[in-house]
Amino acid sequence: MDTVLRAWFVAVATWTAIPVGCLALLVVNHLLGREVFLPRVLEAGCRMLWPAAAAFLPVLLWPSAVFPWMEPGFTSHGPLQAAWLDPAGFALRTAIYFAAWIAAAAVLIREDRVLHAGGKRRGVAVVAGIVWLATASFAGVDWVMSLDPAFSSSSFGLMIAAHQMAAGLAFAVLADSLLLRDPAPQAVARGLLVGGALVWAFFAYMEFLTVWSGNVPALQDWYVERAGGAWPSLRALAAGLLALGVAAALAVPLGPGGSGLLLLRCGAALILLSQFVEAVWLLLPAMAPDGGAALLLHAMAQLIVGGVFLAVFQAALARRRAASRSGA
Repeated sequence: MDTVLRAWFVAVATWTAIPVGCLALLVVNHLLGREVFLPRVLEAGCRMLWPAAAAFLPVLLWPSAVFPWMEPGFTSHGPLQAAWLDPAGFALRTAIYFAAWIAAAAVLIREDRVLHAGGKRRGVAVVAGIVWLATASFAGVDWVMSLDPAFSSSSFGLMIAAHQMAAGLAFAVLADSLLLRDPAPQAVARGLLVGGALVWAFFAYMEFLTVWSGNVPALQDWYVERAGGAWPSLRALAAGLLALGVAAALAVPLGPGGSGLLLLRCGAALILLSQFVEAVWLLLPAMAPDGGAALLLHAMAQLIVGGVFLAVFQAALARRRAASRSGA
């Protein structure tokens, strides 16, 4: 049972990065005060927050299977950690994260549909941006960093938020270029892809350099745990995929063209895959998968959760396209 719940948690946490990243991109568009970039894809992407919230329920019901600090006899590292790592508080914060994301997405989507670009209230986007950054950062602490209660980092939540934005960007650009007949301008998509990927790379590798150069054993254990076996190769794979994706995106010509669209799709797919590999590298070592059967269970969980998320996305996108054709 514990192995099943761990596999389920890894899959849900991995896929949830995409709709949260789509919400972040909606916020950015509203802050710029322009017509929303990829409006149909981003709206459909945010709809995946609903199955994400539902899929998290088993984790909230049996959290001790996933998080070591839920086990009896756990000794906290100070009063602040003891107050934060509380089962009831964890469940309440998780509910707040999803409620905030769903509410922010609903408000921003309404702004897109009802108001013109010049009439959008930028103050709404400012509030939504603050809510997104705070909740995404704290969710990274609760869902990922607390897997190793001895590890702490003030920038870890920001790294997770940057990971979510990069995953959402890559997914939105890939879906837009594959599923819609009128994809977004290639130059804009290229710039967003490269920018999102580099922001994530900065936070991810500066976190590593800061912790390692500080030479604090308690903080280094997070990376030491991922320094054996196949884990270093997995992180190297994520870095290589990201580099190839950025290179493909940079090769996209500024003008329209078939080759540019193909390069854009390749770049988005590679960056998205790099974020999936990164999520697995972050989460899976703490789950201690033992043998091929456990890894197969993790793979099956990824396919099931991903299939549900993509089905919800496809249905929402179809409804959005139908609404656009009818003039809604």
